[in-house]
Amino acid sequence: MLKVMIVDDESVFRLALKSLASWDDLELDIALEAENGREALNLFKENPDIDIMITDINMPIMDGFDLISHMKEISPKTRIIVLSAYDDYSLVRQAFKLGAHDYLLKTDLNTDSIRRIIPTVENHVKENVERDKDYRYTLKEVFLKELLLEKEVPDPELRVEELDVRLAGDSFVACFIWIDDYQVLHEKYTGNELTSFSKLVVNSLYQVLMNERNGEAICISPQEYALLFSFEDDVQLVIHQELNRVLTQVKYYLENYLNVKASIGVSSLMDGLEGFHEAYKQAEKNAQFRLILGKDQIIFTENVIGYLPNEDSSGKAIDYTGFMKSLRDFNRELAFSEIEKVFREIRHASLNEAGEIYTYYFDLLFRIANWLDEQQEDKTTVLGREISFYDKIKSFETVQEIEDWVREIVRILLNYMSDKKNTKINRDVVRGQEFIQLNYHEDLTLKMVSDYAGLSESHFSRIFTKYTGLCFSDYLTELRINKAKELMSDTNLKIYEIAEKIGYSNIYHFSRMFKKVTGVSPNQFKHRT
Repeated sequence: MLKVMIVDDESVFRLALKSLASWDDLELDIALEAENGREALNLFKENPDIDIMITDINMPIMDGFDLISHMKEISPKTRIIVLSAYDDYSLVRQAFKLGAHDYLLKTDLNTDSIRRIIPTVENHVKENVERDKDYRYTLKEVFLKELLLEKEVPDPELRVEELDVRLAGDSFVACFIWIDDYQVLHEKYTGNELTSFSKLVVNSLYQVLMNERNGEAICISPQEYALLFSFEDDVQLVIHQELNRVLTQVKYYLENYLNVKASIGVSSLMDGLEGFHEAYKQAEKNAQFRLILGKDQIIFTENVIGYLPNEDSSGKAIDYTGFMKSLRDFNRELAFSEIEKVFREIRHASLNEAGEIYTYYFDLLFRIANWLDEQQEDKTTVLGREISFYDKIKSFETVQEIEDWVREIVRILLNYMSDKKNTKINRDVVRGQEFIQLNYHEDLTLKMVSDYAGLSESHFSRIFTKYTGLCFSDYLTELRINKAKELMSDTNLKIYEIAEKIGYSNIYHFSRMFKKVTGVSPNQFKHRT
């Protein structure tokens, strides 16, 4: 209900005005009356929540013009309606210039005439109320951000009272809320939509606070939010249970109404408002341990103690030796076994804060990049795309995501190097085969072929057998016998002449090899053809 002050030097008129209209039906409350402008100002200073002032112009001591001028200075949001007679239009115009908002004819005062001007006045007042509400919230938001982000804030207790901050107690806890998988939202929505999203998050947080317990919510960024709580009781177990209950509700609201999940870091109990900065930093630090503990969790200080450095922390460096050796040896099975050892060491490293864990993965990828350089391989060519290891690692929100990606990188590298190695082996074997095709009729040896391929005799023999399925001597024998069969079918050459043409100087040895391969003697084969 809007509050109204009537200002007129005639008490009879004031009484008549109060009696003429059904003020309750109009949702208006005649809160105050004054005989002149000075009295009205004094009353207003004591009661600044007056929404509408209905004033005459001609009054003793201080007239309506001076009253309007003063009111515009001390309370521009108060709507002023002037009372006018038919012959006062010039005065009304002057009143409008000074800041009056509407007028009423004294000769036409009734419920309908007042109802005519109320909607406009009411809308304006409501707009002012909303504007004041937004302004006060902005002031409170600025103060709370200062409380969290700055080490020293002047007169925090006084400002808590002035801004109606809902923190009543001697001990305080800060909670840092991190929206998981925010990159998906960032890619999906525009800047204005993200601003709207932030407001919805804050509204959801306040809804939980209204239902569960007093506290304050604040948006740090579209991905980051804070909750502030105060406690009279300093029993840690009770506070822990209370926070866990409230924050579980927060996660429920965010997931079911906004379709987002959140990781929440919770600070220890701090004394005094001055401790909020430290509490906030601790809560933020705890929330970072979602990297290791996983997303969508409530993380208290006791959950991260095991990862923080202590007297028993050895400071031992991560051992990458076994993994790097397995890469250099192109040992696929061993490489995947060794990378898991590296991951286990990284997960159990001592950390001042969770973000330090990124450095271990950067170090690992730096070593992999160096290994590629040693192999004279281009990273972009091997991976099939341009990629920044640093940016990619930083884009992940958990160690599990990082490790899954690193495993995939190792798989791609080993596949690429294996394919390349097989391609080279194939080229070497084909080169050897071509040499054999051209020289099978000579007194050919394995060494002659391996020398031509540029490989050692043993290495060439191994890859040749693997690629063709035959050892060198069997391959050469099969080739010679096939050539002999062609000559027997297509020419009239004698058996000994054919033997000499395909590289056999001894006719008996040729006959024995021919029968071994074909199952018949050279003469039998020749007669058949």
